Amino acid sequence: MAATRPAYLVSASRLSDGAVVYLGADRRWTERFEQAARHDETAPRDEALAFAKTEEARVCNVHVVEIGVTAEGGLVLSARERFRRAGPARVLQSLGYGDFDRATGSGPAGSE
Repeated sequence: MAATRPAYLVSASRLSDGAVVYLGADRRWTERFEQAARHDETAPRDEALAFAKTEEARVCNVHVVEIGVTAEGGLVLSARERFRRAGPARVLQSLGYGDFDRATGSGPAGSE
């Protein structure tokens, strides 16, 4: 396995729809992981986290995500963050609930 160096980003869940969001360098929330501001040091990370915690009208479950960055620029995520990033429908599909309907929260017809 390639050596990694730690980096951090700030993530949360958007209150309006529960979507996983990341704090960008412009201090706006984005659903796009690649637009998340990455912090290599603790001071900027802690500053971003403090700002994010003031956004309680927009987001909840604010937390720091530690990622590993390889020498080639690849990212290593924890299992929790891979599941969060994929979203609940993808996770359920990977567990065999292929026809899971995110809008209704139900599986295929007749499976209840």
